[in-house]
Amino acid sequence: MDENSLDVLTTNDKRHERIEDRHGLISLNTSEIEDLAFEWLGLKSIGYTLSFRNQTGKDTTCSSKYYISSSKRSREQFLNAARDHWSIENSLHWRLDVGMGEDNCRIRRENTVENFASVRHIALNLLKSTTSFKAGIKRKLHKANRCDIYRESVLNSLKK
Repeated sequence: MDENSLDVLTTNDKRHERIEDRHGLISLNTSEIEDLAFEWLGLKSIGYTLSFRNQTGKDTTCSSKYYISSSKRSREQFLNAARDHWSIENSLHWRLDVGMGEDNCRIRRENTVENFASVRHIALNLLKSTTSFKAGIKRKLHKANRCDIYRESVLNSLKK
């Protein structure tokens, strides 16, 4: 791919009663955004994705996302990297945000942000490994807050 061209790729996935069309654009020409390129040393490419998701019985949704990268990727690599990024977001960060209320935490003093993040990760791993109560992280967390016996079983899973 030459630096002045725009590389486009379209993919179509059909899974779990939904159809998703993704369009990815990547450009190696960063001169169009010189201000950003100046502030982002090593900027080599700019990307954009547009996704249309149609799920059975629901309205079609559309989402767009912009990316900047310090690597020169092919259109396939770019679209895969964009999709992989959101799978990480959905698997870990979503659980911390929704299940444990991480975004609502307003603790900002000294090292407490990092300390609480470590405690949340430990709690998340303990709750995920506990199989005595079949539920999501949020329900397991609420049960551990209310029930001494369940909380003890979660903490005892450390010993295994």
